[in-house]
Amino acid sequence: MKSIDVGLLDVQIQQQLATKCSKFANIKLIRLLPRTDVPHRFAFIEVVSRSETLKLAAATGGTSFGSSTVVIRLEGRAAPLTK
Repeated sequence: MKSIDVGLLDVQIQQQLATKCSKFANIKLIRLLPRTDVPHRFAFIEVVSRSETLKLAAATGGTSFGSSTVVIRLEGRAAPLTK
């Protein structure tokens, strides 16, 4: 997935992903890895079938992970992480 502001709240990122990915597959679950200091994040998107997994991976440049999950590296500007 080319550009999503990874500095947004998780729920906002999940909504954007759901909107974009639902064009290619029926989405069951979207899970984000926690934010770190790097300007990218990873999203795990679970879909309903193997064929949709392959279709979504091809459309987004992601990688299929098992039979029903696609892993996508999200890139985009991010606010600095505060500790």
